[in-house]
Amino acid sequence: MLTPAAYLLATIHGLMMGTDSKLLYFQSMYVSSVCLTSVLLIVRFASRKGCHAKVVQEAEIR
Repeated sequence: MLTPAAYLLATIHGLMMGTDSKLLYFQSMYVSSVCLTSVLLIVRFASRKGCHAKVVQEAEIR
């Protein structure tokens, strides 16, 4: 669970302290990386809730 926080801190560090962070290429790389990671985290946590609800329903049936 600490991985998303570590990723966020590393990204902020790269944007603020990176020597190439002013270049458009690297800024677009950071933006696309953050967007992709955000979508994947949303999908992961959304599917976890659905999975948990399914397990609870199956347990109630038994």
